[in-house]
Amino acid sequence: AVIGCGGVGISTIQGARVQGAAQIVAVDPVASRREAALRFGATEAVAPDELADAKQRITGGEGFDYVFEVVGKSATARTAYDHTRRGGTLCVVGAGAMDDNFQVNMFELF
Repeated sequence: AVIGCGGVGISTIQGARVQGAAQIVAVDPVASRREAALRFGATEAVAPDELADAKQRITGGEGFDYVFEVVGKSATARTAYDHTRRGGTLCVVGAGAMDDNFQVNMFELF
Protein backbone atom coordinates (compact mmCIF):
# COMPACT_ATOMS: atom_id res chain seq x y z
CA ALA A 1 0.00 0.00 0.00
CA VAL A 2 1.12 3.55 -0.68
CA ILE A 3 -0.36 6.24 1.55
CA GLY A 4 -0.25 9.56 -0.26
CA CYS A 5 -0.57 9.92 -4.04
CA GLY A 6 1.23 13.16 -4.78
CA GLY A 7 4.41 13.18 -6.85
CA VAL A 8 6.44 11.08 -4.41
CA GLY A 9 3.59 8.62 -3.94
CA ILE A 10 3.17 8.18 -7.70
CA SER A 11 6.92 7.56 -7.99
CA THR A 12 6.68 4.99 -5.20
CA ILE A 13 3.82 3.26 -7.01
CA GLN A 14 5.84 3.16 -10.22
CA GLY A 15 8.84 1.75 -8.37
CA ALA A 16 6.71 -0.97 -6.79
CA ARG A 17 5.29 -1.85 -10.20
CA VAL A 18 8.78 -2.04 -11.78
CA GLN A 19 9.88 -4.33 -8.94
CA GLY A 20 7.02 -6.71 -9.67
CA ALA A 21 4.46 -5.94 -6.97
CA ALA A 22 1.33 -7.88 -7.88
CA GLN A 23 -1.04 -5.62 -5.97
CA ILE A 24 -0.56 -1.96 -5.17
CA VAL A 25 -3.21 -0.16 -3.14
CA ALA A 26 -3.01 3.63 -3.39
CA VAL A 27 -4.54 5.69 -0.57
CA ASP A 28 -5.42 9.37 -0.82
CA PRO A 29 -8.37 11.56 0.19
CA VAL A 30 -8.35 13.37 -3.18
CA ALA A 31 -10.22 11.56 -5.97
CA SER A 32 -8.09 13.02 -8.78
CA ARG A 33 -4.93 11.73 -7.09
CA ARG A 34 -6.45 8.28 -6.73
CA GLU A 35 -7.30 8.34 -10.45
CA ALA A 36 -3.71 9.34 -11.27
CA ALA A 37 -2.42 6.51 -9.09
CA LEU A 38 -4.43 4.02 -11.14
CA ARG A 39 -3.06 5.47 -14.38
CA PHE A 40 0.51 5.14 -13.08
CA GLY A 41 0.34 1.54 -11.87
CA ALA A 42 -1.77 1.13 -8.75
CA THR A 43 -4.10 -1.85 -8.98
CA GLU A 44 -6.60 -0.25 -6.60
CA ALA A 45 -7.13 3.22 -5.18
CA VAL A 46 -9.09 3.97 -2.03
CA ALA A 47 -9.93 6.89 0.21
CA PRO A 48 -8.38 6.73 3.70
CA ASP A 49 -11.68 5.65 5.26
CA GLU A 50 -11.80 2.68 2.86
CA LEU A 51 -8.33 1.35 3.71
CA ALA A 52 -9.45 -0.94 6.55
CA ASP A 53 -11.96 -2.62 4.24
CA ALA A 54 -9.30 -3.03 1.54
CA LYS A 55 -6.92 -4.55 4.11
CA GLN A 56 -9.59 -7.03 5.18
CA ARG A 57 -10.61 -7.93 1.63
CA ILE A 58 -7.10 -8.22 0.17
CA THR A 59 -5.12 -9.64 3.09
CA GLY A 60 -7.78 -11.33 5.19
CA GLY A 61 -7.07 -8.75 7.88
CA GLU A 62 -3.39 -9.68 8.19
CA GLY A 63 -2.08 -6.42 6.77
CA PHE A 64 0.00 -5.51 3.75
CA ASP A 65 3.51 -6.87 3.21
CA TYR A 66 4.84 -3.39 2.42
CA VAL A 67 3.36 -0.01 3.30
CA PHE A 68 4.90 3.28 2.21
CA GLU A 69 3.92 6.47 4.02
CA VAL A 70 4.78 9.47 1.86
CA VAL A 71 2.71 12.21 3.50
CA GLY A 72 4.93 13.07 6.45
CA LYS A 73 2.35 13.28 9.23
CA SER A 74 2.18 11.24 12.42
CA ALA A 75 -1.47 10.35 11.75
CA THR A 76 -0.66 8.81 8.37
CA ALA A 77 2.42 7.09 9.81
CA ARG A 78 0.14 5.53 12.45
CA THR A 79 -2.30 4.44 9.73
CA ALA A 80 0.58 2.92 7.77
CA TYR A 81 1.85 1.07 10.86
CA ASP A 82 -1.62 -0.25 11.66
CA HIS A 83 -2.05 -1.63 8.13
CA THR A 84 1.35 -3.35 7.85
CA ARG A 85 1.30 -7.06 8.62
CA ARG A 86 3.31 -8.34 11.56
CA GLY A 87 6.77 -8.95 10.13
CA GLY A 88 6.01 -6.69 7.17
CA THR A 89 7.90 -3.60 6.11
CA LEU A 90 6.84 -0.04 6.82
CA CYS A 91 8.79 2.62 4.96
CA VAL A 92 8.22 6.20 6.09
CA VAL A 93 9.30 8.47 3.24
CA GLY A 94 7.43 11.65 4.15
CA ALA A 95 9.45 14.20 6.13
CA GLY A 96 7.34 15.55 8.96
CA ALA A 97 7.40 18.55 11.23
CA MET A 98 9.66 18.66 14.29
CA ASP A 99 6.67 18.97 16.63
CA ASP A 100 4.58 16.15 15.09
CA ASN A 101 5.42 13.08 17.19
CA PHE A 102 4.75 9.46 16.33
CA GLN A 103 4.35 7.17 19.32
CA VAL A 104 4.44 3.40 19.59
CA ASN A 105 4.19 1.44 22.79
CA MET A 106 6.83 -1.24 23.15
CA PHE A 107 4.28 -4.08 23.20
CA GLU A 108 3.12 -3.17 19.68
CA LEU A 109 6.56 -4.01 18.34
CA PHE A 110 6.24 -7.70 19.20
